[in-house]
Amino acid sequence: MGTNRDTTVQPDSNMPVATGKRGVGVPGERGAPTPEEEPPEPISGPRGTSDGPHDAHPALRNLNDHQRRAIGTFTDGFADRRALLEWMLRFQYCSFGRLADRIYFALADTHERTTLAALCHEPARTRVSPAHDLTDAAARAARHRLRSRYLRPAALAAYRELRTSATEYAVEANPPDPDKSPFFALRPAFEEYFALQTAALESFLDGFTSVRDVEAWFQRLDHATWGEIRNVPGGDHLEHRILSQRAARGVLVDAARRPSASASS
Repeated sequence: MGTNRDTTVQPDSNMPVATGKRGVGVPGERGAPTPEEEPPEPISGPRGTSDGPHDAHPALRNLNDHQRRAIGTFTDGFADRRALLEWMLRFQYCSFGRLADRIYFALADTHERTTLAALCHEPARTRVSPAHDLTDAAARAARHRLRSRYLRPAALAAYRELRTSATEYAVEANPPDPDKSPFFALRPAFEEYFALQTAALESFLDGFTSVRDVEAWFQRLDHATWGEIRNVPGGDHLEHRILSQRAARGVLVDAARRPSASASS
């Protein structure tokens, strides 16, 4: 991943490219539009309406849409490491936790500077890895490799898991519109805990004004995670391990935000 060689396949510069209303493609390539093609007729009949096909599994459709957007965000890259961390939380829900924790650690670990640099845009790329030699093309190729190697299999596993329990709606049952529901896979409980965990993550990344704030945050984290902090390094003793280390306390408690610092400035 540290090389700047772009291994993605690109059309030859002299190869004609067909364009049309439905996109861009290489002539002769399967699925490429041709000038004489007409737009398809709207699907209608017993399984659909003039607006499109009837969706008997709206939860699956909703999950698929969330996965598509999340993976698209990943392949586009991130403005900085914070944006990457916030994305990771969202993808945990999109994948039902099917992406191994070690993958998240590897992607965001500052010790894996080449990987982290490939996920970020400039100037964040240079901040995390000042000596990197990654071009934009090489970084983009690396993100696509990670997408196909890790993200897509995790998303597909989550889709299959939901498929066994998703409600199927008959044509006449007036199913919920997956495009209008804000909930992951039409599961309100998912959205509730996603909101709690997002708030906890943002508070953590913003920093704290005192050790007491850190202690209160850990107690809120119990509810946001259903008490499953045991699954991370340090487990149930993570709070004690962090607060007993001067360096860790210094990282969490932002001196610039302490009341005493504000009063003296």
